[in-house]
Amino acid sequence: MPDALTGTRLAVVAVADNNWRPAELVELAVVHIDDGAVVRGPLVWTVRPEHMPAPQAAKRVGVPFGRVAQGPPWAEVAEHVTEVLSGRALVAFDLPYAYRLLQRHLPDWRPPRVVDVLALARIAWPELRVFDLPHLLIRAGVDPDDMVGRSPIADATATATVLLAAVRSGAIPPGYLTGEQHP
Repeated sequence: MPDALTGTRLAVVAVADNNWRPAELVELAVVHIDDGAVVRGPLVWTVRPEHMPAPQAAKRVGVPFGRVAQGPPWAEVAEHVTEVLSGRALVAFDLPYAYRLLQRHLPDWRPPRVVDVLALARIAWPELRVFDLPHLLIRAGVDPDDMVGRSPIADATATATVLLAAVRSGAIPPGYLTGEQHP
């Protein structure tokens, strides 16, 4: 296990919203990584927002409209989601978007640290010209056709894979993921 993963408790997340403003969560997927090993997930919550997305908007983000329509309201899952995220660094590929959306739904929750996988990928593989998930999966040695779909479930799994590959590249210093050091 690379030293950069020692002592880490990470919640790798991917989210989808209803395409309204302000955005409401329709799906959240979480993968837990402890000390460099995937230990749980993806855990998934599909919720029915106050403002339903158009069926084509739900399809565009990879969440079947019927699943959204039949999902519970956010209030019914918020406590469980808070438990799953608590005490873990928040990790996401599109960190600002994911963090803002989660903060809107969990205003009292604060992660101990946030980690932007896009920033880690730029540190690990500065020679790359394109930093989207399919290209990063190829750099990580994974066929993107086997993994990336348009859904939070696929994106959380892909993000966890890219995170672990970036750390294993050796370019991420020990302590970075725990907040003790910055590259």
